[in-house]
Amino acid sequence: YTLKSTETFAYDNMYQVEVKFTDSNNSLTKNVSITQLFDAAFDEAYYYDGELGAIYTSEKTTFKVWSPVSKKIELNIYDNGTPVAVNAEKGNDSKNTFQMTKGEKGVFSYELSGDVEGVYYTYTVYNAQYPNGYEVVDPYAKSTGVNGLRGMVVDFSKTNPDGWNSVQALNIKRTGMVIYELHVADLTSSTTWGGSAENAKKYLGLIEKGTTYTKGTDTVSTGFDHIRELGVNAVQLLPIFDQANDETNPVFNWGYNPLNYNTLEGVYSSDPYDGYARIIEFKKVVQAYNKAGINIIMDVVYNHVNGAVRSNFDCLMPGYYFRYQSDGSLYNGSGCGNETASDHLMFRKFMIDSTTFWLGEYKLGGFRFDLMGLHDIETMDKLVVECEKVNPNAVIFGEPWTGGTSGLQSSKQAVQDNERSFVGFGAFNDKIRDELVKGGLSDKSALSWISNTQSGISTNFDALAGGIKGNTVKGTLVLAGPDKSITYATCHDNYTLSDRFKAAGVYAPDVNKKMSMLANAIVLTSQGTSFILSGEEFLRTKGGNSNSYNASYKINELDYSLKIKNYDMFLNYCQLILMKINFATLHLTDTSELNVIVSEGRSMISYKLESSESDFETIVIHKNGLNEETTYDLTGYTIYLDTLGLLKDTDVLGVETINPFQTIVAIKAK
Repeated sequence: YTLKSTETFAYDNMYQVEVKFTDSNNSLTKNVSITQLFDAAFDEAYYYDGELGAIYTSEKTTFKVWSPVSKKIELNIYDNGTPVAVNAEKGNDSKNTFQMTKGEKGVFSYELSGDVEGVYYTYTVYNAQYPNGYEVVDPYAKSTGVNGLRGMVVDFSKTNPDGWNSVQALNIKRTGMVIYELHVADLTSSTTWGGSAENAKKYLGLIEKGTTYTKGTDTVSTGFDHIRELGVNAVQLLPIFDQANDETNPVFNWGYNPLNYNTLEGVYSSDPYDGYARIIEFKKVVQAYNKAGINIIMDVVYNHVNGAVRSNFDCLMPGYYFRYQSDGSLYNGSGCGNETASDHLMFRKFMIDSTTFWLGEYKLGGFRFDLMGLHDIETMDKLVVECEKVNPNAVIFGEPWTGGTSGLQSSKQAVQDNERSFVGFGAFNDKIRDELVKGGLSDKSALSWISNTQSGISTNFDALAGGIKGNTVKGTLVLAGPDKSITYATCHDNYTLSDRFKAAGVYAPDVNKKMSMLANAIVLTSQGTSFILSGEEFLRTKGGNSNSYNASYKINELDYSLKIKNYDMFLNYCQLILMKINFATLHLTDTSELNVIVSEGRSMISYKLESSESDFETIVIHKNGLNEETTYDLTGYTIYLDTLGLLKDTDVLGVETINPFQTIVAIKAK
């Protein structure tokens, strides 16, 4: 049925269609979905560009929530953030309820006089979809009580640790950045961590100093001290926003189950019942890493929610915040049951408001976007512009793919094929990853350039050599350069390096270790942003688990006994990271002059790094396990690093034999 121009329509009404059957005098009725009416015309009519959420001052707090389709919204004020159903002893359900006023653009508001910081609040929403009312947390809530069930009015001036005003996100050139991907709990969940029990798996565990692990006569640093010793300049934390979980009974999860986007996850707090504790403790984390020369990057998951039906987005605006198919079912491009509609202006606004809030309040160094392909390029472009107003050096990148079929037009998706249209943000380069280790969706028996020790290697050397140059290469087409490419071999998804090579049938421990070292030696001597999974520096294993998102703390922990066992490997990583961060020749933005040479037998790759900004030139050589005799003339060079330890910096170099799985970095003054 098509509405005639003379017919009136109200978004806050529920409409039905009735079909009558003349032969039986029966009829059928069904509620009409207005999802298809949430188009550009609707956005133009109802887009609200003002501030939303609990707008706090010491004199008053103004609550604003956008919901043009709702008839009525009530503001519920609680003194306690814990429902009795969660904890009868600590909880309290008594509340005061106030009728909000519907105003311009469908924004409901209420002004509460006096200083009400620390109170908790919810909204009860009444509309055609929820005629009897449904209680939800404000999508713009900046903190919550336990389990994210009640929002909190926050006075952020009370959350700043001493010296916070001097903290500023570091200006780190993205082509000189080494990102260390880490789950909050993984750093401290092992008994080998050696820190205090109360800080294990918590925010404060991320910054506990002086922790060590000893075995026999060997002692190594662990936790925060380990990261500082390693020398990375950015740590990317797996999701730390509020998740759909039980904070009173922690169970391991990666955290890709969003609940409240603008509040910190309470399970990592010393007190999940106190909405202030998580803020104060996380700010201490950012401050400590900032002092150590390390930016914190936040993994964000705006592409889906834990459950769309009865989520706060669904209750406030049924049919608006998600993408729907013509039959009314949800698109599932995320593989998690739903996908959000970034191309709808008020969700675009939400993403921008949220990211700029995190950058400004918590002084983050940037964001990694989960399944970024589900977001439209225009939204990402606008988001980058607004984020750079808060932090001009913010590094923003994401996964340039979806997790399924999306309702967003393919030409608008922030996917790899459209990467040349990205402005100011980058993406993971899975093309070099797949040539190095055959990760992602590859069959576990698939062999890569590194793991295939047989003749007749099937390798896309355009993608491999292109990745070393910082380019994302699909076929022969260059989709992105060093300013956009995130070069990596592994991340939290799929196998660790050691487990990946074991799955491919390479079981000899010494060979596995050499292969794993070679993979990230290439990553860390490539152009673009280098990215490594935590623990790879000492041959981390998850026991062969390729999808450990909810496996256990034990499976996912960083076992520091491996650092003692593979200390030579750890030292190699330290040298490579130092090189990546400090060698201007690895920070190129134009790599057209960089020549990556593949040996005749295709077992060796070499390249010379030169720059007008550097006083020396560098030769980098990598060899896989193919049985091919290879040599390289290094006369006049000195050794910076040999990952196998066969060449020393005191050696007089000449024509040198290059051994299987060896990386050599040699330098000489110009």
